[in-house]
Amino acid sequence: MQKIDKKASILIWSIFLSLTMSIAFISISSQINSNLKNNNSLNKKIDIKNNINNALIDAIENNNFENKEISNNEILIFEKNNFLNIWLKNNEEIRLRFANNINMTIVINSWSPVSYLNTSYSNINWISSSSTTFSTWTWEIIIKNLWLYSNVNIFSEDNFEKQYKKYKIIQKIWNKNIIKQSSEIKLF
Repeated sequence: MQKIDKKASILIWSIFLSLTMSIAFISISSQINSNLKNNNSLNKKIDIKNNINNALIDAIENNNFENKEISNNEILIFEKNNFLNIWLKNNEEIRLRFANNINMTIVINSWSPVSYLNTSYSNINWISSSSTTFSTWTWEIIIKNLWLYSNVNIFSEDNFEKQYKKYKIIQKIWNKNIIKQSSEIKLF
């Protein structure tokens, strides 16, 4: 009788030990599996961020702000700059650059007068009426508020570049385009 009880207790302990080891093995393998999945998703996110940064650097260096595909369902879209509505504070200025000569219209919607400076001619022109249209042959124009606040619309035939270029990252989910990120980069 004594031998049977001893063999049964050894059997129970061995079952308990093997069950404990199998649970520990399953727990450790599931943790490793979840860490591998997390690392894989982090690698994908890092690759997408690197693709975005490379596309932005390429666009700035080559002055080519065309829409670019980042991944199979994400697109980088740059803002088109042929219209601008801005509020300028006292003595605040905005710089606009052009690829070639353009016709431009500046409309003061409210408040105080503004001035614009053709950087190649170094002459300052005041705009105190509601609308002014001019043609420029320069590469850069500085528009400056002269007093208080001004709300100004700027129209042109072609695109111009501001100091900051806005862009969006659009992700396509099913048949919907969702804005994933919206930001701006400094050009000059």
